[in-house]
Amino acid sequence: MRSHQGKGHLKEVFREPLKLIDSEKAYSYLEATSEENVRIYQKYGYEVVDTFTLGICTKVWCMLRKPM
Repeated sequence: MRSHQGKGHLKEVFREPLKLIDSEKAYSYLEATSEENVRIYQKYGYEVVDTFTLGICTKVWCMLRKPM
């Protein structure tokens, strides 16, 4: 929902899981389906490692985050 954008909700959602992932020295993976989301996830340390097209026209970015 656009009304929730820019309010730090994603930061709250990501904080504890990323802290745990980092403490375990683990990698994390996600898939994004919009360039806007790719930019957001990059702020949290994710890097695009591959892309593919799902179905006829849905572009998917495969993203990996190394432990920090």
